[in-house]
Amino acid sequence: MSSFDLDLLLQSQKLQLLRNSRSDQAASAGPEALLWEDPAGPLTISRVESNSDNFYRLRLGDEVAVDIVADDRLAVMPGRDVPQLTVDHFLADQVFPRILSQKGELVLHAGAVRDKESAILLLGPSGSGKSTLVTSFHQSGWTLMGDDAIVLALGEDSPTARAVYPS
Repeated sequence: MSSFDLDLLLQSQKLQLLRNSRSDQAASAGPEALLWEDPAGPLTISRVESNSDNFYRLRLGDEVAVDIVADDRLAVMPGRDVPQLTVDHFLADQVFPRILSQKGELVLHAGAVRDKESAILLLGPSGSGKSTLVTSFHQSGWTLMGDDAIVLALGEDSPTARAVYPS
């Protein structure tokens, strides 16, 4: 993944990131109740009950855990010696698209390119070649919008698409 400004992405989504710390809720939390597990990898989503409120925890194996707590606060808890790039990638690829979806946005697992008049969205499961194909379009002169998560919205005249983060 190419670099991007994670702080700018946070501001645009009105999210507060608590880096490398546990939230107050997490400190008094009970056990995690597994809600979903990615059959292709180490991603899990759990619901956690705490004394003050319930919250969700997204976990990338033992590398990173992110608690999504009240008022759009994210408590990020990286594992020992996990590079910041891994944490940022997990937030951009896994956490932010799920938050946007919960806020009512239509987030598609897609790659997208555009020219002056139109855009092409390529949808498909992980590993199906979306990133490779949008890279080919980009090398042919199309503008690369993103290669992982695209937000689709209905405009007055036509649909609009934007990447969750530039990639």
